[in-house]
Amino acid sequence: MTKTGEPCEDQLETFKRGQPKPHTMTMSNGAPIYDKNNILSVGQRGPMLLQDVVYLDEMSHFDRERIPERVVHAKGAGGESGSADTARDPRGFAVKFYTEEGNWDLVGNNTPIFFIRDPLLFPNFIHTQKRNPQTHLKDMNMMWDFFSLRPETMHQLMFLFSDRGIPDGYRHMNGYGSHTFKLVNKDGKAVYCKFHFKTAQKIKNLPASEAGRLSGEDPDYSIRDLFNSIEKGDFPQWNFYIQVVMTFEQAEKWKFNPFDLTKVWPHSEYPLIPVGKMVLNRNPKNYFAEVEQSAFSPAHVVPGIEFSPDKMLQGRLFAYPDTHFHRLGTNYIHLPINCPFRARAKFWTKANVTVWQKTFSTLLKIAKDSFRIEPLITLHRNTVTVSNSTYQAPCTYSNEACLDFLILTVLAHRICFSNLPTFRLLSLNLFWYNKIFSIAIFASLIETCDALLMIMQGNSEYLPTANSTQIRQFRLFLKVIAECKCQSKLMAIKERELQNRGRRQLHLIRTFINNTYFEV
Repeated sequence: MTKTGEPCEDQLETFKRGQPKPHTMTMSNGAPIYDKNNILSVGQRGPMLLQDVVYLDEMSHFDRERIPERVVHAKGAGGESGSADTARDPRGFAVKFYTEEGNWDLVGNNTPIFFIRDPLLFPNFIHTQKRNPQTHLKDMNMMWDFFSLRPETMHQLMFLFSDRGIPDGYRHMNGYGSHTFKLVNKDGKAVYCKFHFKTAQKIKNLPASEAGRLSGEDPDYSIRDLFNSIEKGDFPQWNFYIQVVMTFEQAEKWKFNPFDLTKVWPHSEYPLIPVGKMVLNRNPKNYFAEVEQSAFSPAHVVPGIEFSPDKMLQGRLFAYPDTHFHRLGTNYIHLPINCPFRARAKFWTKANVTVWQKTFSTLLKIAKDSFRIEPLITLHRNTVTVSNSTYQAPCTYSNEACLDFLILTVLAHRICFSNLPTFRLLSLNLFWYNKIFSIAIFASLIETCDALLMIMQGNSEYLPTANSTQIRQFRLFLKVIAECKCQSKLMAIKERELQNRGRRQLHLIRTFINNTYFEV
């Protein structure tokens, strides 16, 4: 590992020097942990088990490791206190439906996928995105250390470092339930589905340069834009769709795991079905009461909507209510914004005797239960393996229309921000699997081309081996990209600048792709 010369950027190296011998990881009671990467589930695709004490121990600690932020400084929107609305980061997108059969919370993001597919990794993943515990600075090396070792992060990374990584306000982004859910009709017939909110204002994104300017001049840009739009009567709208009709039999035979949160269902095979429209027609009267105190949980569903074996969904069923108990208290569900005011009897309140089976009660009854688990009998902790299905993003984006988009946006946004060449090279391993992603990353890492060539000649640990002809082609390609970056200024290129020389450069890139050893 190479030092950068700045102590605040060498935290991983410093930690390594202070740990001469490996230690066995343990739970809070000192018991050893045998698997830190995979939850215990019913079968390979089944739901997680409550007996997975490793997950419960880590997640319950993670839920409580921070006290609620200070009254003066807590932002209430964005990644953390002091975060700018224009940071390159996934945005949350949660909707609460108040129904006569209880509240349904659709708790998603503005991306249809996520970085990981096993909830046991979630606390560690979030820690890599937050601040270094010693320097209290963002640590790109820590972040890319995680990404480079988890191939399933690639799909979300490509989304995040595309133009959609910085939406132009909340009105111009989509929302996704992301997880796979189960819909059950009145006859008990069930199918799997996904939920989508598509903005009626059309997708609009901010250039990185403009986002950087706004982060200093107007860090509350997105909140201001949304509030002003609603106040002026220009109500933002989203069209609501479901992606449905995947039966249990289809799911079992599907070419990849349909419950994998790092993948999408192809619209060509499972088209979107319009359901309705959501309109934001008023602003909160009291921000603290209606926004800060609101609590969303994927565990809050209503009859007809059920959970799938999606492991990330299963993990969130516990984590979200557990966090609310810590942040808002055990009675958070009684707060007006969270209360299921359209539903009726609750057997667990002090207004009634808190046991449901009572001789002198005709008020309460048990609803018909349609929840079911497929009869899988084996328990699994599944390690992620690299396969074609892991790299769904390259297959999804590897058509000609997306090639220009990927090359330009990834070049412009410099997908690998790590200061350590070690992590830059490790990161290449994620993208080498697909020729288009490899092209974009190579272009982003021109300054490390000598190191890359050395590895290609003699070390196949990170990159495939290459013969002399391929190396010459690679050098030629780097020269083409270097000229393109210098003369066409790809760091700030726009669509209208893709004429003339820009088009010729992309043609050369395509020629290089088609004539070399890259494989899809």
